[in-house]
Amino acid sequence: MSLPRPLEQMKAEARRDNWHVTFVGSDVRQLISEIERLQAIVDKLPRTADGAPVAPGMDVYFCGMDDPRSMRTETIDSVAWTWKGVWLCWRDSPLKPGRMPSDCYSTREAAEAARKVSDDHG
Repeated sequence: MSLPRPLEQMKAEARRDNWHVTFVGSDVRQLISEIERLQAIVDKLPRTADGAPVAPGMDVYFCGMDDPRSMRTETIDSVAWTWKGVWLCWRDSPLKPGRMPSDCYSTREAAEAARKVSDDHG
C-alpha cells in the first residue's frame, strides 16, 4: 500500500536539502518512519472482501447462510488463525469461529453491492 499523496510530498521534502527541511526535516522523517512502521502492521491484518483490514470491535456485514438475500451484521470479537485459514469470531460467541474475512464486508453498502452482482450473475 502506498502512502497518501501529501505524505509522499512530505517524504520528498524530507529528503531535500533546504532550510525548511533543515528546520523540520527530522520531525518529518520521524513521522514518515512511524507511519511506515504502522502501515506495515496494518498490511499484515486479514482483510474483508472489499479490502478493509479487520480488527476486534469492528462490525462486518454478510449474506445469511440460509437465505442469501438476507443481510446480517456481526461484531468481531477476535481473529483466529486455524489450520483452515483465518476466521472471525463474533462477540456473542467468541470461542466459535464465525466466518472467513473474505466472506464479509466492511459496510452494508459493499455487501449489498456484492450481493447484487452475485444475483445478476447467478
